[in-house]
Amino acid sequence: MEEKQLTDRIYFRANFSTSTTPESSGGQQKDDDDNVIAEIPLQLPTNTIDIHHPIKNIEMMLTKLQIPLSCIPVNNTPVDTVIMLDTDHELNLLSKGIIRIWPFWLSTQGTVEPVEWDANPIFVDGDQIPVEHCILPAQRPATLSMPYREYVRQLAVHEEYYFKDINNLLAFINAGIAQAFKDCLKSSSIPMIGGNNSTLRYSFSVENDSIKLTYNNFGSPYIVVPCTEAISSRDGNSSWGVNSNSNRCMYKVCKKDGEIESFNSPEIVNFSIIVNKYIRDLLPCLPWIKVDNRDLANWRPTGGTQTEVHPGHIQDWEAYNYDDPYFYVLDTFDAPVDFHNDDVQLFDEHQYNHILTTSMDYRFPSVDVLSLINISSFIVTFDGVSMIQQNFPVNITNVANKSASLATSIPIIEVYYPIWNSVRDISGDMIISKDAFTNAAPILLGPDSLRERNLKFKLHYVTNDGTLHAVKLLPSKQVSLQICYSIRYI
Repeated sequence: MEEKQLTDRIYFRANFSTSTTPESSGGQQKDDDDNVIAEIPLQLPTNTIDIHHPIKNIEMMLTKLQIPLSCIPVNNTPVDTVIMLDTDHELNLLSKGIIRIWPFWLSTQGTVEPVEWDANPIFVDGDQIPVEHCILPAQRPATLSMPYREYVRQLAVHEEYYFKDINNLLAFINAGIAQAFKDCLKSSSIPMIGGNNSTLRYSFSVENDSIKLTYNNFGSPYIVVPCTEAISSRDGNSSWGVNSNSNRCMYKVCKKDGEIESFNSPEIVNFSIIVNKYIRDLLPCLPWIKVDNRDLANWRPTGGTQTEVHPGHIQDWEAYNYDDPYFYVLDTFDAPVDFHNDDVQLFDEHQYNHILTTSMDYRFPSVDVLSLINISSFIVTFDGVSMIQQNFPVNITNVANKSASLATSIPIIEVYYPIWNSVRDISGDMIISKDAFTNAAPILLGPDSLRERNLKFKLHYVTNDGTLHAVKLLPSKQVSLQICYSIRYI
């Protein structure tokens, strides 16, 4: 006679929140910036299950989840050195990223232009000697929100600087470009209004969910711009009208009463913005050209002797770039360019005349600004029970614990891949809702799982390099989630 077992299935839902989790149970844990760690320790009620009936199996599914994104950084870059400045409240973070000005560009044949240095007069000193490349890491001033020693300790542990938003990231890039020009022009023989340090200004910004590079002239007698089809040739002919029928007026000289005295279309000087891989990775979708510094040919200066040869490669690049011989050139030649007439107004020292200059916007319409967000997924872990876990690869960054981590499994119950529609999405809340249960491959738990007393949910985000990071919350925000259990009794 065959014995049959009848199975009864019941469902129940449980809702949890970080804001209602008491500190006594391990909740409301904070970091040194008073941000709350997104984890929920919990103890299920003793009457959750019927102790008088044996359990066949338990299935679990996360049906609802709300994640505040306001404290999640959009990207990060490795830190090389921390420099202490004059006071205990001022630091400079030297990143591993390098941003430099390269007074060359790449031709359509892949050769380096210009061959002659007189094509770039602004980048030579009074003796017609090319200015030296000053290779420095991009820096980031840090305002301390905690004691100095604690902040330095965190940097030593993480070795990363985190950008809180897109503007924070682009400000870092723009500061690096400004410093590169300051270093490059400090020995220039070309006089400029206001000095050489801040005359030429370039900045990346966001417009219509895309990226643009803006050029402003605050007193240069030359138009010093990245190579562009709009006004110059890629093959070394950087003169007005190469790809247009007429010259473009780039600044107007006006009298004090506003009457235009003269127009001017000054000589064009081209250059390239170059970076190393750490900066390239912050702006991954921009049109970068990879160049091997070791392959750059030597050149002879204009009017030089047959024996006077200068190295074509950037000297000491590998030494400063962590033994990496490659750098990346921003390809601006095919970028659409918008001209903004009379965008900048300058006055001479006597206030007799003033100058109205034209600005340029290099646009990258095919580059979505969301590509700057370095978040690939969110995961929810569940500790304290035995279950069949998901497979999810993550990189281990702690070198000391790499061997131990090989035998460590991460109890993942859900993985979410965010779909950002705009930059604003990263500052709001991400809400997930799933109502279907039976056809959604729920997680199978052990029969005694709901009798466990030390359970914990925790949220993480995973960056594009596969590194796992804990989600943190502002004290005024909370993570809310709903778990649906299916219990089968025999």
